[in-house]
Amino acid sequence: MTKGPLKAMSKIKAEEALKEKTWQNIKRRSSLQHPVLKWGSLACVAVCIMMAITFFHPAQAEAYSYITLDINPSLELILDQHDGVMLVKAYNREAQETLSSVDLVGLHYQQALTKLMETEGYQQYFKQESLLQISIYSKDEERSFEIEQNLCDYLNNTKMKNRYNCHCIDEVTHQEASSHHMSGGKYEMIKKIMNLDSAYSIEELQDLSMAQLRDIYNTLSDEPLSSKEHHQRHRNH
Repeated sequence: MTKGPLKAMSKIKAEEALKEKTWQNIKRRSSLQHPVLKWGSLACVAVCIMMAITFFHPAQAEAYSYITLDINPSLELILDQHDGVMLVKAYNREAQETLSSVDLVGLHYQQALTKLMETEGYQQYFKQESLLQISIYSKDEERSFEIEQNLCDYLNNTKMKNRYNCHCIDEVTHQEASSHHMSGGKYEMIKKIMNLDSAYSIEELQDLSMAQLRDIYNTLSDEPLSSKEHHQRHRNH
């Protein structure tokens, strides 16, 4: 039989063990009796997290205008409603190589065009026989014409001032060009060639440069295409 201090210590240990056992029983019963409260709390936490993500990461801006540039690199600047470049799409290998050395996203389209035109990897295509074909489509027709005028004003002061076409296209042409994974300007030129000679197909023409397409068109048409003359005719409409 335990006596004195040893007896007192044994009694304390027994009380502590009883408290621990009682506490564990309470926690077990609580989790069994209130599963709804448990999952309800988790659901509230999940909702709060989703709200926080939505608040700090708003939806991406909507594509509003498109500028396609085709010389041999074939690429497209996709603009938001404020004329900022939100995405640049490469349509061929040459465009991928060019864009690997220059970042245009986040710039105003005028800044982006200037930066692109001054890039060495892009300037290598500015040969004497080259033709730069630019097409613009915007959900706002007036915006299309405004972009066209701004691009022409800029290009008239570059090395390509006598070797470019720049014009607006409609929504149907833009969508058809996109469905064939090519720029609007190249698609238009190919359609003109095919209208003159149905023996040609999109598949055999789509990998040619704009200069090569121009040469084919000129052999078929009674009115050979001169970039500057074509550009002026369009602007007078």
